[in-house]
Amino acid sequence: METYIDFNNRNSLYDFGLGITNMGSLPVANEIVEYVNGYTIKTGEYDPIELPITFKDRKWRSIIDFQHDIIDWLTNIQDNKLMFSFSSDKYYLVKNVVVGEITRNHNKYNTIDVTFTLEPFKYQLESVITLTKTSDIYYQGNVEGECNIKIYGSGNIQFTINDETIQINNVDEYVEL
Repeated sequence: METYIDFNNRNSLYDFGLGITNMGSLPVANEIVEYVNGYTIKTGEYDPIELPITFKDRKWRSIIDFQHDIIDWLTNIQDNKLMFSFSSDKYYLVKNVVVGEITRNHNKYNTIDVTFTLEPFKYQLESVITLTKTSDIYYQGNVEGECNIKIYGSGNIQFTINDETIQINNVDEYVEL
Protein backbone atom coordinates (compact mmCIF):
# COMPACT_ATOMS: atom_id res chain seq x y z
CA MET A 1 0.00 0.00 0.00
CA GLU A 2 1.19 3.48 -0.86
CA THR A 3 2.41 5.64 2.03
CA TYR A 4 1.02 9.18 2.17
CA ILE A 5 0.38 12.12 4.48
CA ASP A 6 -2.62 14.08 5.63
CA PHE A 7 -1.70 17.73 6.02
CA ASN A 8 -3.41 21.09 5.82
CA ASN A 9 -6.87 19.53 5.36
CA ARG A 10 -5.71 17.54 2.32
CA ASN A 11 -4.42 14.06 1.57
CA SER A 12 -1.23 13.85 -0.50
CA LEU A 13 -2.27 10.70 -2.35
CA TYR A 14 -5.98 11.16 -2.93
CA ASP A 15 -5.95 14.93 -3.52
CA PHE A 16 -2.64 15.31 -5.37
CA GLY A 17 -1.55 11.83 -6.43
CA LEU A 18 1.59 12.07 -4.27
CA GLY A 19 2.96 9.03 -2.49
CA ILE A 20 6.05 9.03 -0.28
CA THR A 21 9.02 7.55 -2.08
CA ASN A 22 11.70 8.48 0.44
CA MET A 23 11.56 9.78 3.97
CA GLY A 24 14.20 10.44 6.57
CA SER A 25 14.05 8.55 9.83
CA LEU A 26 11.27 9.69 12.12
CA PRO A 27 12.91 12.32 14.30
CA VAL A 28 13.24 12.13 18.07
CA ALA A 29 13.09 15.24 20.23
CA ASN A 30 16.08 15.78 22.48
CA GLU A 31 15.95 18.08 25.47
CA ILE A 32 18.26 21.07 25.43
CA VAL A 33 20.80 20.79 28.22
CA GLU A 34 23.28 23.27 29.61
CA TYR A 35 26.59 22.40 31.22
CA VAL A 36 27.52 24.67 34.13
CA ASN A 37 30.49 24.04 36.41
CA GLY A 38 30.49 20.32 35.70
CA TYR A 39 26.73 19.96 36.19
CA THR A 40 24.22 19.03 33.53
CA ILE A 41 21.10 21.17 33.73
CA LYS A 42 18.01 20.09 31.85
CA THR A 43 16.16 23.14 30.52
CA GLY A 44 12.79 21.55 29.79
CA GLU A 45 13.01 22.99 26.27
CA TYR A 46 13.31 21.10 23.00
CA ASP A 47 14.51 22.16 19.57
CA PRO A 48 12.20 21.81 16.57
CA ILE A 49 12.88 18.76 14.41
CA GLU A 50 13.19 18.51 10.65
CA LEU A 51 11.77 15.78 8.46
CA PRO A 52 12.68 15.62 4.77
CA ILE A 53 10.24 13.75 2.52
CA THR A 54 10.41 13.00 -1.18
CA PHE A 55 7.07 12.50 -2.89
CA LYS A 56 6.56 10.82 -6.24
CA ASP A 57 3.61 11.43 -8.48
CA ARG A 58 1.30 8.84 -9.94
CA LYS A 59 0.96 8.43 -13.69
CA TRP A 60 -2.59 9.76 -13.56
CA ARG A 61 -1.51 13.01 -11.94
CA SER A 62 1.78 14.77 -12.56
CA ILE A 63 3.62 17.04 -10.14
CA ILE A 64 4.63 19.17 -13.11
CA ASP A 65 1.01 19.74 -14.18
CA PHE A 66 -0.18 20.59 -10.66
CA GLN A 67 2.93 22.13 -9.08
CA HIS A 68 1.25 25.45 -8.25
CA ASP A 69 -1.62 23.68 -6.45
CA ILE A 70 0.84 21.44 -4.59
CA ILE A 71 3.06 24.34 -3.51
CA ASP A 72 -0.01 26.31 -2.40
CA TRP A 73 -1.21 23.32 -0.32
CA LEU A 74 2.19 22.95 1.36
CA THR A 75 2.95 26.60 2.07
CA ASN A 76 -0.41 28.28 2.79
CA ILE A 77 -1.05 26.47 6.04
CA GLN A 78 -4.56 26.55 7.53
CA ASP A 79 -4.28 23.34 9.61
CA ASN A 80 -0.75 22.46 10.71
CA LYS A 81 -1.39 18.84 11.74
CA LEU A 82 0.79 16.35 9.85
CA MET A 83 -0.32 12.70 9.95
CA PHE A 84 1.15 9.65 8.24
CA SER A 85 -0.89 6.81 6.75
CA PHE A 86 1.06 4.31 8.87
CA SER A 87 0.22 6.17 12.12
CA SER A 88 -3.09 7.94 11.55
CA ASP A 89 -3.98 8.25 15.26
CA LYS A 90 -1.02 10.56 15.95
CA TYR A 91 0.19 13.81 14.46
CA TYR A 92 3.01 16.34 14.45
CA LEU A 93 2.51 20.11 14.47
CA VAL A 94 4.20 21.80 11.50
CA LYS A 95 6.05 25.07 12.10
CA ASN A 96 7.32 25.56 8.55
CA VAL A 97 7.50 23.86 5.16
CA VAL A 98 10.31 24.28 2.63
CA VAL A 99 9.62 23.03 -0.88
CA GLY A 100 12.81 21.89 -2.58
CA GLU A 101 13.50 20.55 -6.04
CA ILE A 102 10.90 19.26 -8.40
CA THR A 103 12.60 16.62 -10.50
CA ARG A 104 11.20 15.83 -13.91
CA ASN A 105 12.01 12.39 -15.26
CA HIS A 106 10.47 11.30 -18.55
CA ASN A 107 10.92 7.58 -17.95
CA LYS A 108 9.89 7.43 -14.28
CA TYR A 109 7.73 9.28 -11.83
CA ASN A 110 8.40 12.94 -11.15
CA THR A 111 9.44 13.80 -7.59
CA ILE A 112 9.25 16.76 -5.22
CA ASP A 113 11.41 17.26 -2.13
CA VAL A 114 9.76 18.80 0.93
CA THR A 115 11.23 19.49 4.37
CA PHE A 116 8.84 19.87 7.28
CA THR A 117 10.02 21.71 10.40
CA LEU A 118 8.03 20.23 13.27
CA GLU A 119 7.27 20.92 16.90
CA PRO A 120 9.40 18.42 18.84
CA PHE A 121 6.62 16.05 19.93
CA LYS A 122 4.09 13.75 18.39
CA TYR A 123 0.51 14.16 19.64
CA GLN A 124 -2.37 11.73 20.08
CA LEU A 125 -5.61 12.57 18.33
CA GLU A 126 -8.32 13.22 20.86
CA SER A 127 -9.80 10.01 22.09
CA VAL A 128 -12.83 9.25 24.19
CA ILE A 129 -12.60 6.57 26.85
CA THR A 130 -15.88 5.50 28.39
CA LEU A 131 -15.63 3.96 31.85
CA THR A 132 -18.60 2.29 33.49
CA LYS A 133 -16.69 0.83 36.43
CA THR A 134 -13.37 1.28 38.22
CA SER A 135 -10.65 1.06 35.58
CA ASP A 136 -7.02 1.89 34.99
CA ILE A 137 -6.00 4.37 32.32
CA TYR A 138 -2.35 4.62 31.26
CA TYR A 139 -0.64 7.62 29.74
CA GLN A 140 1.20 6.58 26.58
CA GLY A 141 3.61 9.51 26.30
CA ASN A 142 7.20 9.73 27.45
CA VAL A 143 7.12 13.45 28.29
CA GLU A 144 4.68 15.24 30.60
CA GLY A 145 1.54 16.13 28.71
CA GLU A 146 -1.74 17.89 29.24
CA CYS A 147 -4.67 15.84 30.37
CA ASN A 148 -8.22 16.93 29.64
CA ILE A 149 -10.86 14.82 31.35
CA LYS A 150 -14.62 15.18 31.11
CA ILE A 151 -16.55 13.14 33.67
CA TYR A 152 -20.26 12.60 33.10
CA GLY A 153 -22.56 11.92 36.02
CA SER A 154 -24.51 13.61 38.74
CA GLY A 155 -24.15 13.98 42.49
CA ASN A 156 -20.86 13.49 44.30
CA ILE A 157 -17.99 11.82 42.43
CA GLN A 158 -14.63 10.51 43.63
CA PHE A 159 -11.86 10.43 41.06
CA THR A 160 -8.45 8.91 41.85
CA ILE A 161 -5.23 9.60 39.96
CA ASN A 162 -2.30 7.52 41.16
CA ASP A 163 -2.80 7.58 44.95
CA GLU A 164 -4.55 10.97 45.10
CA THR A 165 -8.35 11.05 45.34
CA ILE A 166 -10.32 14.09 44.28
CA GLN A 167 -13.83 14.62 45.67
CA ILE A 168 -16.13 16.49 43.29
CA ASN A 169 -19.48 17.50 44.80
CA ASN A 170 -22.80 18.46 43.25
CA VAL A 171 -22.00 17.42 39.67
CA ASP A 172 -24.87 18.18 37.32
CA GLU A 173 -24.43 16.37 33.95
CA TYR A 174 -20.59 16.58 33.72
CA VAL A 175 -17.43 18.20 35.07
CA GLU A 176 -14.21 18.98 33.16
CA LEU A 177 -10.75 18.63 34.68
